[in-house]
Amino acid sequence: MNIEKKFFPTMQKAMKSAGLICLQFYDKVKGELKNGAEMERDVSAVDITNQEILLEAVSSIDSTLEVCAEEDTSLLQKMQNNEHEYFVIIDPLDGTANYLGNIKQKTLNIPNFVPEENYGIMATLSKSGKPLTSLVYIPYTGIMYSALRNKAFVIEEELEEPLVLIQDSKAIYYNTPVENERKIMSALEDLGPLYYPHCAATNILNLIMGKAQACVMKDANLHDVAAPAHLLTSAGGFVCNQNGEDLKLTKEYLKIPWVIFTSSKEQSLNILDIIN
Repeated sequence: MNIEKKFFPTMQKAMKSAGLICLQFYDKVKGELKNGAEMERDVSAVDITNQEILLEAVSSIDSTLEVCAEEDTSLLQKMQNNEHEYFVIIDPLDGTANYLGNIKQKTLNIPNFVPEENYGIMATLSKSGKPLTSLVYIPYTGIMYSALRNKAFVIEEELEEPLVLIQDSKAIYYNTPVENERKIMSALEDLGPLYYPHCAATNILNLIMGKAQACVMKDANLHDVAAPAHLLTSAGGFVCNQNGEDLKLTKEYLKIPWVIFTSSKEQSLNILDIIN
C-alpha cells in the first residue's frame, strides 16, 4: 500500500485516539478550579500528547516523511529535517483558546456558539505544494471531515456524505482583533457582522455550512490553515494569500501574512482590497 492510500485510514484512526485524549482530559478537570497558568500547562500536555500520537502514525506510514507540526518535540525535530517528495502538516489541537474557554465556562458573543464544539485536530498530506488528502476531526461531535484531491466529505458513524458549500450568511470571522488594525476591522464590518472565534478548523466548517461568508486570518501558521483550505476549496469555496495567490504547502511558507477564506471569488477580491 503506498503513502497516499495509507494516509487516510492511518491518520483517521490516530486522530480519533487523540480526540479521546481531549475528551478524557476535559472530563477529568471540569469543575476543578485552576488558575490560567495551571490550565495552559495542562492543555499544553494534551497538545504534546496528541502530536506524538499523530507523529507516530505518520512514522508508521513512512518514517522518512517530512513533517510540519506545532509543538517542538524530539520526534518532530527528527522528522521535520527529512527530505521527501511528500509533506505532512498536522495540528494536534486547533482552537486551544476555545478548549480552555470550554473548561473555564467562557462564552463569546457569537450566535449559537458552543465553545466545546470549536476545537479540532487536523492533518494534511501534500506533494509539490498541493494538498492530496486532508482530515479535520471534531472530538466533541465525533465527526470527521475530509478532502481527497478536489472532493470534500463528512464522515459520521461510518457514513460518508459529500460536503458542499452553502452561501447563507453575511458574518465574517477574524482570527484576532488588534488595536492598530481598527481601520481594517471597520472596513470588514461594512461587509457583515464581525466575530472573533479562535479555531480555523471550525471557522471554515461554519463557512462551508453557510454560517459565515468569510474568514480572515493574519499571521497564519501553515499547520492552522492547510487542512481547512483544502476542505473549503474542495467544497466549492475560495482561499488565497495576501497577493491573491493559492497557498503553497511547503516548509518555505510556514508563516503566511494573510489568508482569506471566502465562499465566492468576488468576496475574496473585496477583502483583498481592504487588507492591501
